[in-house]
Amino acid sequence: MGIQRGRNILTMKKFLLLFALTLSYLTSGAAEIWTPVGIAEWHEWILGCQQSYPWNGGRWNVTVGQSTERSKVFRMQPYSNHPFTNFNDCRCDNVFIYIHTEDPQKVYLEKISYLYYRPYYDQYKRFNIYQRCPENGFDNAYYGTISGNSIEFPIEAFAVDDVSYNTSAVPTLTEPSSSARYSTSVHKIVFPAGVLGSIPVKPVEPVNPEEPIVDDSGIFLGLTAFNQEIKSKAIGALTTENKDEYCDFVNSLETKIGTLLYYGTDLAIETMTAPAYPTNLGNAVLITFTDGLDQGSLAYKPDYRNSATYAAHLSELIAKTEIQGCPLQAFSIGLKGQDVADDELFMSNLESLASKESNALTVSDIASVNKELSRIVDELASTSVKKVITISLPMPSDGEKIRLTLDKAQTDITTSETWIEGTFSIDNMALTDVSYTGFRCASGETVTSVRNGIFLDFTFTDCRDLEKDTPLSTEKEDIDHWYYIPSKDLWQHNVEINNDEQVKIEEIHTSTVVMFALDCSSSFGDKFASLQQAANSFIERLATGKSDENSGIDNIFIDNDSDNPEATPEYYNLQGIRIINPSHGLYIRRVGNKTDKIIL
Repeated sequence: MGIQRGRNILTMKKFLLLFALTLSYLTSGAAEIWTPVGIAEWHEWILGCQQSYPWNGGRWNVTVGQSTERSKVFRMQPYSNHPFTNFNDCRCDNVFIYIHTEDPQKVYLEKISYLYYRPYYDQYKRFNIYQRCPENGFDNAYYGTISGNSIEFPIEAFAVDDVSYNTSAVPTLTEPSSSARYSTSVHKIVFPAGVLGSIPVKPVEPVNPEEPIVDDSGIFLGLTAFNQEIKSKAIGALTTENKDEYCDFVNSLETKIGTLLYYGTDLAIETMTAPAYPTNLGNAVLITFTDGLDQGSLAYKPDYRNSATYAAHLSELIAKTEIQGCPLQAFSIGLKGQDVADDELFMSNLESLASKESNALTVSDIASVNKELSRIVDELASTSVKKVITISLPMPSDGEKIRLTLDKAQTDITTSETWIEGTFSIDNMALTDVSYTGFRCASGETVTSVRNGIFLDFTFTDCRDLEKDTPLSTEKEDIDHWYYIPSKDLWQHNVEINNDEQVKIEEIHTSTVVMFALDCSSSFGDKFASLQQAANSFIERLATGKSDENSGIDNIFIDNDSDNPEATPEYYNLQGIRIINPSHGLYIRRVGNKTDKIIL
């Protein structure tokens, strides 16, 4: 009973602590909007008021938020991520320090009080921190002063009570006790360049089209740019006529301090899920380019508490997001910025923003960025075409095993390397336990038929080559029907099949929505102009299908007499060889005396 009573008391103490911290957070201006403006360096001489205190002179980085309503007021949480591992109990993620810079010669911090539980002692401890100035009720005038990007507070500017209690119900002190200590050295906060005296930018909401997307098919593109702010271009149909609008948006971007990587990605996903796309949507793709770090996202989403939790949330969000039934394919491309020293964190962030490990891509230069973006475009061109095969068979017997070979086996089934096999069930008019050899298919293990007289039509959707992940290369004449005779242990070839009438092969072009999230942080320096060119090249390829390389188009002979715009299109590969039945990929198209490149 004594042990259980002790546990109940401890549980109650923890509840009271949580309540006290939550109340502190709710009363500290949480409803005010705070824009992240970068990373400050905190030079600790507040808590370390006694000479022997180990924090004396400690320095660490702290995210800074700026009020959108009071541009001269900043906030930060220096005691949520301090580097002194032996004093982890002293960390507090719920209390912000508010810094008033309205007068550069009279900078002051609002009074701070925070409570934390010390499990080793089964005891509570409270820090009460006061800057000794009239704004906090003192007769003294120990103000901080701004010099360049720094704020310095003089010796004895702060009074600190560091008191232990056996209960969490002790009220916050309103003035220092007689045992309070005074700061013994100059306390200093170094702000990011250009932040002190700046005007904050308010956060943006997800940008979506005002009207539903009604185009029948094509590429739909949205852009999200992030540094200390978010800029967006709404998702819309991308065409050769309007591609310059997207490029102009990219060209208008500028680098700034801060990297809202998590928050920007969060908004990008939310933006993608809002519009109503064409019913033939086949791909939903998020591409995030980043320097690999996040700086400031927790200012907008403090409930995630730390970077690791926010990154884990995004990883889970990407995994479960579907857009009109299409799983979200997420790619992350990471080019290390000047401030990236933690390789493990860099890779962890990339993997969190990718839908699978192989989609987390690291690059060493802008040329590699171009290469990866081009590869993604080629992959989209391939997956936007789905090969659908419909085969009409006479009604089989219940339990009959069927094999459909797709590679001209004709009279010798052992020569086939590509086939469909399943067992017919008359109860549901379906092939069951279906397996696919030599290719993959989206139809799954059960394929239900549609009856047409004595025939059943079986449709197999999105048949793809295993190695290339391209639409399966097969024609009507390549398909043969076989049924298994158990008593003879052999496959019987069905010769009574007319492929022209009983086989239908379609290549269905689907729509794709792409969201490109682009890091515009200052860490890229003079590389940013090249990055903008890479982004514009990506937009150009999406819109036109044109590559940056010489395609060999000059080797094609153009008949100047064939100038009829209604002429039948002719297709050539990039080497100038004519292709009679193009199925997928990048081609040169000739219509009359005009040529262009096109992705099929």
